[in-house]
Amino acid sequence: MRRAGLVALRREIDSTHVTMADFDKALTESRASVTPETEREYEQMAARLKQDATAIQPIGFAFPGRKDQGA
Repeated sequence: MRRAGLVALRREIDSTHVTMADFDKALTESRASVTPETEREYEQMAARLKQDATAIQPIGFAFPGRKDQGA
């Protein structure tokens, strides 16, 4: 959005509106801030966190009806 505003100001210094064309031009001037490699790393990290979250074991609390609790 900031870049589109700058494009609008370059187009017309007194501009008070940002057009869709300004946004389109701003997108062509922008580069990705996250590389494909980093995105894959994030996806792998998310998968590991999700897997670890489902593997959490109880820490000794007794629940009514729990079969493995001692007497």
